[in-house]
Amino acid sequence: MRRPARLATAARWLASYGGKHVVHGYARWYGVDRLCAIKELRLLGVAVSQEYESQIRGTLERRAEARRLRRNAAETTAADTVVDDAFLLEFADDPDDDWFTPEFTPSPRRPGTP
Repeated sequence: MRRPARLATAARWLASYGGKHVVHGYARWYGVDRLCAIKELRLLGVAVSQEYESQIRGTLERRAEARRLRRNAAETTAADTVVDDAFLLEFADDPDDDWFTPEFTPSPRRPGTP
């Protein structure tokens, strides 16, 4: 539902809303984020404090930062794995290495482990 349609039905919704947290209820009922809900509720004449809006903005910024850090950590881990695999492939089959002997047998692995 777009903004004009939401605003047209929101006055009736506000009259029937019995909860304490109008912004949260509006955001859930109309499927918008809380900043959009604050903006639209202000258009309808509902008083929403600037402090609450800045709190919501801070929460959204912290979530975005945490998501970015998780994504970067996952990319770094994946890149390290590729480098480690390349290193192993390059040097594992070198027969001139001191550690490589024909008697060398890798330890048995449990089924299902790489």
